[in-house]
Amino acid sequence: EKVQRAAVSQNVTEKSIPEGLKETDMALLASGRVVDETGEPIIGATIQLRNSNLGTVSDMDGKFNLNIPANADSTLLASFIGMKPQEIPVKENMGDITLKSDDMALNEVIVVGFGTQKKSSVVGSVTGIGSTEKTGSHENVDSTTTNTNRAVFDKEEFIGYFRENYDEKICKEQPVSFIVTFFIDSDGHPLNVQIKENSCPAMETEIKRLLLGSPPWSEGNRKVTLKIEL
Repeated sequence: EKVQRAAVSQNVTEKSIPEGLKETDMALLASGRVVDETGEPIIGATIQLRNSNLGTVSDMDGKFNLNIPANADSTLLASFIGMKPQEIPVKENMGDITLKSDDMALNEVIVVGFGTQKKSSVVGSVTGIGSTEKTGSHENVDSTTTNTNRAVFDKEEFIGYFRENYDEKICKEQPVSFIVTFFIDSDGHPLNVQIKENSCPAMETEIKRLLLGSPPWSEGNRKVTLKIEL
């Protein structure tokens, strides 16, 4: 499972062929890829046929396929938490669909585990966290940025956070080593999590859970590559 700014579940029915329709009723198979402004694939984006509950979600490469029934609405709606939705005319080869960050939406939503809550519904306060560009024992310090509203939280701090909070019962018989990339939005929240290498595949969900539930990172609007060995 690959999540990214988490994979956040949305109420969309995913069907290869809609109920009540035969294959001969299908007008076309729309396919494409959903990416962010940096060209990185968005995992778990929703692609929905407008004015219907027919839809799907993008896979680990941001790709999707959706069977479009004959006489259906000719517009698809692509969306992802914290990004501006986009309407696209239906065609077989949709190409790359680029979603842009929606700063207003990000200010209103806090990622909590694998879900979201409005800020007003979260008891207490969420403290922002600051930045050192260090990836642990194998990478160099690139830069340090201090924000008066955030404590320091970057690669080194996340490694400590991960060690303290991960479920040790997972992969207990195996060494854990993984490389993960993700995008930090302007509020310090990880998005579009992609695990590039992983010695223990059973750890994937735990990696994403801790990334998406971590304190805000110090410096936003950047891509991060992180290596952790336990």
